[in-house]
Amino acid sequence: MTGVARIALVAGNTPAARTVAGAVTSLLTAVGRWVEEVPAGADLAPYAAVILPRAHGWQAVRERCVAPLLVVDADLLDGKVERAFRDRLSGASVASLGVRETRALLPRPLPPLVGPALGDVPAGLAVESGRATGYALPFVVTPALRTVSGFWSLARALEDAVAAIVGEPTPLYADPWPRGFRAARVLTYDLDGLEQGALPSAATAGRAATLFCCADALARLDGAARALEIAAHGDVHRHFDDERTNLARVDRMRDVFRASGIEPHGVSVGLLTPCSLSSGSACTSNTYVVSVNRPPA
Repeated sequence: MTGVARIALVAGNTPAARTVAGAVTSLLTAVGRWVEEVPAGADLAPYAAVILPRAHGWQAVRERCVAPLLVVDADLLDGKVERAFRDRLSGASVASLGVRETRALLPRPLPPLVGPALGDVPAGLAVESGRATGYALPFVVTPALRTVSGFWSLARALEDAVAAIVGEPTPLYADPWPRGFRAARVLTYDLDGLEQGALPSAATAGRAATLFCCADALARLDGAARALEIAAHGDVHRHFDDERTNLARVDRMRDVFRASGIEPHGVSVGLLTPCSLSSGSACTSNTYVVSVNRPPA
């Protein structure tokens, strides 16, 4: 089985099940899984695995499907427990569960699961439950889904469960923050005051940054600035608001960059306004930007 194997996600037919299905799709596609939402009566034979967003009706799916099955049980959010999975629920309910580095607040207190864990899934979240069947709490429905660290912790836990149920030794997951980092900062500067020599401190401190520079200021870039990433910011620092000259100005900007030997890493043509009609592109080996502005009706 490969990373592009098709996984069927049976559509939810309750509000809770639809919420779980949406979260499952977002998390698994983020790590590279091929997930297709299918109606309840769909032919499941072409799929390498099947995910159900609720436990109700799972046995009927199990009887007509030989592929591995993972139940992410939204019915628990409605206070319903499927008899076949009752012994997988421990006694005491908790308001939150640890999902790797994230503390996930549950929509309602739920008991952690007991039984053989699915692969490397954190304890209490997902367990084995019979032949080629896994059972998971709806831990994907949590406010932590809206945070960067929370999203990727949830994605890793769900992917671990999927990899285990289909028998893959390695999950399809790459940590988005290498070497222990948990955030990224991008520095960009518009060099509007370059004629006064007002280079940002990043240009002299050697920190990674992108400098958006107008074509008429390229000649004033010193060696320190040229060592950084340079992007295009128009031909001159003036509104692109005249449909008769906009495209010619973009072409002139591109020509000046080429003549200077600088390949722009990105384009942000300054101050486009809705008062003109322009259609065109600024194309480099690193970016392709199309601008279409139409006057208000």
